[in-house]
Amino acid sequence: GKTTMAINLLYHFCKKLDKRVLYVSLEMNFDTLYLWLVSRISGVPYFDIRYKRNTLEDEDWENITNARSEISGFDQIRMGEERVTLDDIRYKIKETPPDIIIIDYLQKIKNKEKFHNEYEGVTNLSNELSTIANEYGVPIVVLSSLSRRYVERPEGVPKISDMRGSGVIEHDAETV
Repeated sequence: GKTTMAINLLYHFCKKLDKRVLYVSLEMNFDTLYLWLVSRISGVPYFDIRYKRNTLEDEDWENITNARSEISGFDQIRMGEERVTLDDIRYKIKETPPDIIIIDYLQKIKNKEKFHNEYEGVTNLSNELSTIANEYGVPIVVLSSLSRRYVERPEGVPKISDMRGSGVIEHDAETV
């Protein structure tokens, strides 16, 4: 789902576009994320890298080694694994300005203040991320969770309205 898309974006921005990426992971620890990226590049299934190392062929190990070497050349800044606030993101941008930011995912960013409901919290986060993007002139790709209502529809395809906080996200974003 979301994290797979984020990993694919990270790969595309670093490898294909040679961009410095600030990757904010609030969904997965970086060791796991790293293995998913190695899997994505090497073509060796994540499950095999993680749990079946003894059964990997020499060709798999060569592909894994090449993938690790490729990743070491990526210009990426990572933050996350714990609760991250918008102030943390601002600080990191000032410290090491990125070309693009990927956030996995919106609803897990910690708000400094308490809100009455999830919609108010998402509204605050969305507004602030829009401000950060404009303030620092950096595009931000923000992944968001979906409600599961779309699986009940006959076509089974998500719509913008399935995003939690979709109204404000759609308003603040340049592209949804």
